[in-house]
Amino acid sequence: MTYNFIFYPADTIKSRMQTEDVSKMTGGKRGFGAVSRALWKEHGLRGLYRGCGITVGRAAPSSAFIFTIYEALRRNFE
Repeated sequence: MTYNFIFYPADTIKSRMQTEDVSKMTGGKRGFGAVSRALWKEHGLRGLYRGCGITVGRAAPSSAFIFTIYEALRRNFE
C-alpha cells in the first residue's frame, strides 16, 4: 500500500504521457518533466493523486489474494 501511495504520481504522469493526443502537439511527444510540470500547473497536488484512494485500497486485498494462490499452488507442486 505504501509503495502504491509513494509512486502513484509517477504512474499518473506515465499514463498521461501514454494517452496524450499527439496530433495537438508541436515538436513531438513531451518528456516526463514537461508532462509533470503541466499536470502540476493544471491540477496541483490533487491532480497527481487523482484516483489514488482506490488503488491504495485494493492493494492489500489483491496482494493477499495473490499470495494465497501462490502458496496454495506451491504446496500442491512440492
